[in-house]
Amino acid sequence: MKRENKNLCLISAISLISFIVGVAVSPFAMIVFFELISPNRQSQEREAKSFFYRTMNAIFEDTYNSEEGSVSPQFMNAFKKYEPQLGKKCRLYIIDSHSDYYECFAFFPSGDVFNLVIALENESWILYGFNPRDWDSFWENAIRMSSNLRLED
Repeated sequence: MKRENKNLCLISAISLISFIVGVAVSPFAMIVFFELISPNRQSQEREAKSFFYRTMNAIFEDTYNSEEGSVSPQFMNAFKKYEPQLGKKCRLYIIDSHSDYYECFAFFPSGDVFNLVIALENESWILYGFNPRDWDSFWENAIRMSSNLRLED
């Protein structure tokens, strides 16, 4: 009877240790697994950002060649409409990404915010969108998220 209790305690202890190790190691294992599935994810994101800044610089300096086809007509039309008020700089934030597709916000010194997409099509990057966004909706969303975090604490 005592031997059975020792075996039961030993099995319980090993199970508990295995569970704790599994909980501690599994997030790192998942990160490594996802990196193995898409090893070029970070380099592709850097490439997309670099494309965006090079293209926007060319557009601002009026050296962009529309025959390149790296900017959709809708993007260019919207940009030309708002260009006088934007300033010559912007900051890109990627808000959602999938393989070869990045949804972004572009923030300009004027306070304007635009939603856009950077997509890889036929091994070439293309800009789509350039839809104006409202600062008030960002502010309300930030307050709502902050309130939700405090309620959960």
